[in-house]
Amino acid sequence: MYSGPLHDPEQDPDYWRITPYVASKNDATFPDDWSSDATERDLVGMWLDGPTTAPQGVSIATFLIPRGAAPVNLRDYRSAKAKGWGDGWPSCSGAQGNLVTVTTNRSGSRFNVHRKIAVLVDLLADETERRGYLGKPPQCGAYNCRPIGGTKIASNHSFALALDWNWQENPFSTTALQVMTMPLWMPELWNKFGFAWGGDYTGPKKDCMHLEFMGTPAQADLLTDRAVKEFKLGSPLPVGSLPVLKLSEPRMTGSAVEKVQKVIKAWYRLPDGFVDGVYGPATVEQVKRVQVNGTPKLTADGVVGSLTYAKLGIKKV
Repeated sequence: MYSGPLHDPEQDPDYWRITPYVASKNDATFPDDWSSDATERDLVGMWLDGPTTAPQGVSIATFLIPRGAAPVNLRDYRSAKAKGWGDGWPSCSGAQGNLVTVTTNRSGSRFNVHRKIAVLVDLLADETERRGYLGKPPQCGAYNCRPIGGTKIASNHSFALALDWNWQENPFSTTALQVMTMPLWMPELWNKFGFAWGGDYTGPKKDCMHLEFMGTPAQADLLTDRAVKEFKLGSPLPVGSLPVLKLSEPRMTGSAVEKVQKVIKAWYRLPDGFVDGVYGPATVEQVKRVQVNGTPKLTADGVVGSLTYAKLGIKKV
């Protein structure tokens, strides 16, 4: 039984998708225009960083975080340094030495984040994809040693506390809420565990790709523990707990086939006709797609056994 530090992402064997950070050609290239424009949220964060006066009509008390183990205040835009995360941009020393890479189970999207939030990001990202909204690896990223756009204030990306999900489909713009593909249940899910969403900014521009952890390191531990209990990672299913599905004559049918088809349909946005309850050649090809994409990579044999059920997140039908 694991007895190391609370949910240590590099020691706990439950979290095999989290690995030490190594710069890779597979890391997403952030859009150039990220650093060109400060959002209203960022400007609020600027005046909360120092002994300044709140903007006219805004109460500074609105943004103060409760003490103790209270839930994270998603509008507490004091700097991450003030919350105990070390230095951000320009040295980025708070993140360096603490970076790990979270790889989502289904799409294989990669997020280089602070080790303290790594298990939390891993669980939330996999739950997001399990519900059907997959990341697109070329459009996903997290750590970026840079200031807030148009300022000399450290961005939360420079602390490895912020991530961006499908940035071409969820843009930073005045029309972002009208064109985004992100389902609204996703920011609600992440809000519950301490992540603010850029789509909630009060200025005219919304940053719908953007999620950032707003708490302290101690709150990260508390929320990670809560998420582990809610989205507990399970071991691969024992052989025999669900039927092994494979191409055969006559074709296999039933609730297990339909469940597999429903999950794959949601992941890959397939037409409704894909779910027919018959394990035929079209289903086999999509199962192979699941087996080879993301992690863990499985043998692309089109057979749904315990490992493929586990990768699909299916525990019962």
